[in-house]
Amino acid sequence: MTSFVIPSLWRNTSCTSTCCGCHSRRNRLRISIRHCNGFSGYCWKKTTENWHRNLYYKRQLVLNAVALPVDIDVAVIGSGIGGLVTATQLAKKGVDVAVFEKYLIPGGSSGYFQKNGYTFDVGASMIFGLGKNGTTNTLTRALAAVGVELETIPDPVQIHYHLPDDIHIRVHRNYEDFLQQLEKHFPQEKQGLKKFYDECWQVFHCLNSIELLSLEEPRYLFRVFRENPLACLGLTKYLPFNAGDIARKYISDPVVLAFIDLECYCWSVVDANKTPMINAGMVFGDRHYGGIHYPKGGVGTIAVQLAKGLESVGGSIYYGTPVVRILCEQDSKSISGKRIRGIQLKNGHMITCRHIVSNATRWNTFDQLLSQETLPTMEQKWRENYQMSPSFLSIHLVVDAKRLSFPVVDCHHIVLENWNEMSTANDAQGTIFVSIPTVLDTSLAPNRGYHIFHIFTPSWMEEWNGLSPEAYKEKKRKLSNCILSRLEKIFPQLTSAVEQCTVGTPRTHRRFLSRLDGTYGPIPRRKLPGLLHMPLNRTSIDHLYCVGDSTFPGQGLNAVAFSGFACSHRIAADKHLVPHLPADMVASNEEDKPWNKILKCNPKKRKYKRCLVEDENVENDVEANVRRERIRVLREAQKVKEKTNWLNWMDNIGDKTPKEEEKKENLAMEGLKHNFEIEQKDDAQDERMKAFIESHVSKKRVRETEENHNVAHKTSLPAQWEQIRQLKQKLGLPLNNKPYQPEASFPAGGMEEVLLADSSPPNRKKVEAD
Repeated sequence: MTSFVIPSLWRNTSCTSTCCGCHSRRNRLRISIRHCNGFSGYCWKKTTENWHRNLYYKRQLVLNAVALPVDIDVAVIGSGIGGLVTATQLAKKGVDVAVFEKYLIPGGSSGYFQKNGYTFDVGASMIFGLGKNGTTNTLTRALAAVGVELETIPDPVQIHYHLPDDIHIRVHRNYEDFLQQLEKHFPQEKQGLKKFYDECWQVFHCLNSIELLSLEEPRYLFRVFRENPLACLGLTKYLPFNAGDIARKYISDPVVLAFIDLECYCWSVVDANKTPMINAGMVFGDRHYGGIHYPKGGVGTIAVQLAKGLESVGGSIYYGTPVVRILCEQDSKSISGKRIRGIQLKNGHMITCRHIVSNATRWNTFDQLLSQETLPTMEQKWRENYQMSPSFLSIHLVVDAKRLSFPVVDCHHIVLENWNEMSTANDAQGTIFVSIPTVLDTSLAPNRGYHIFHIFTPSWMEEWNGLSPEAYKEKKRKLSNCILSRLEKIFPQLTSAVEQCTVGTPRTHRRFLSRLDGTYGPIPRRKLPGLLHMPLNRTSIDHLYCVGDSTFPGQGLNAVAFSGFACSHRIAADKHLVPHLPADMVASNEEDKPWNKILKCNPKKRKYKRCLVEDENVENDVEANVRRERIRVLREAQKVKEKTNWLNWMDNIGDKTPKEEEKKENLAMEGLKHNFEIEQKDDAQDERMKAFIESHVSKKRVRETEENHNVAHKTSLPAQWEQIRQLKQKLGLPLNNKPYQPEASFPAGGMEEVLLADSSPPNRKKVEAD
């Protein structure tokens, strides 16, 4: 790998961008990195920061010119949390996976930027999924899977609500303390509120008791249902419901219902009537179970650590490599008639791959990366139910804490003066979200006594289109002043304490995050039945998957990490890296797995029993080889349903000549292999079926091996000769002077996963693997 060092790179701190292009444009310095043939990507390897208090600072960047691949197994477009979790999980399983990121650092909307030594979070700072227990802590599991650790700081209060009529509610980590806060302000709905949040707890406990993987893998669903049937039935019960449906069962006060709407709106950007109950239960339960944690060093450290873990397990990540096109080809075997072939980068470089994971939004994926293709029918139906959510107007402040009238105690605040304007996303009149991460982590500010405020409110792209540069700047100034004046009621003298201000609009989010119209995921166009219409990871195009906030279960770092686990599991199943359906019906690869899981089935009860056996020195065990061959024939005979009565085949086999008998036996076995299903009529039919199969296997296999064997081996294998004599006596076969030679097709020490049909009643001898 060749490194090119740019020792001096000056940047005006009035610019909010840290991208390489803005460095060069604002300083009239063109960064030229000479590329050899095949070298065109950048990796941000190291940053040495020497901060100054003047308007400019100097930073040394070391960029690595890396050789881009021409062929990989899995390509991930975008290094958001969903894409990184998918990549790390696949890389850990040995898959050749590479992530292609447009920007110079990972994270996407969960990234960060730095200015004058202060570290700002791009997105929200209220992080779920960093707990220590359970299965819903997806971020903790993702980091642990690649052997990296992240220091976090617990937040004792999730949100401090500042609501109309001078209502102030703090959502404590302790569940009982939170209920006491609600009872204090809404005593008339004390019982209703408790019943609603208790049902949310039930949903969370169901989720927290099962392993969260792909809902598109039937074997996983079967296993989870077998292990936790009550939890699965509980989730199925709430699947078609929204949080508003459950809240209105117990609550009638309109103000309390408006508060429930705001509880959902603060993380789903829709009210409770459009928020799935499964999602609400996960959020409202996890904040009291696992709690809210802030990563030390900023939210961006999550993506940075995942990127390091990806490289440590053999994956690759390429920065400054925007993907502009997904390449497809015709495939008659595919249901849609198409399958992916590779990707094309902005510099023209093409990479072939077998699987593609798009961490972009579904609108970016199908409208831009697949613009040359017709929009699939499934995608059209999905867009009839969902639309793009609004973007945000973001204000990043550096505030002198000494000038504030009151000390800041809580990290997260939500401000709303009018219940009717909760979802207003124009002219900065709606809900205001405030995050002050320096309350928890003072290292984000280089100077003590200063706070970082991240203030944001929903805003549509239409509000910012068509503006001239002067009008654009004036609108940013006007709306930011409006928001600060609204916050003066909560944080007196905030405006006068501001030392540094950076404003971002939906156009900013679209530019740096490559999100169409700056959207942060889909929202329902109307009230839908829970999560039944939310798309999963697979798309209409074979081997093309989507991951992130445009897929199940939706927005939020914990949710997109869940989608990453689900997507990686689905791809691993498609690549036969994990057990998949027909779950217990499919045999394992004998050469790859040293242990054999044999499933024994009683056709009467239709129950499966799992047992584990170890085969050692099978090549020298004659009886084991015959037994294994018998099992193989039984497995092949049970693959498809019976179309003709198998008794007719056996009844026609009489005392014919040897050739006629062999011909009839072959014909009967061929029919059994393709048209057989075990149906036990009575004990007599059981006995005839087992006797026929045993006779066919023992006679045919022993006869073929004896005819092709050299008699000279008789004296060299006395132990095997004695075993075969005992076996023939047990089966009632004629004896001769040629010993049995095990077939070379049986691998020594191999194991297989099959169905062993035990069709005999308990009082008779069973055909089973010892």
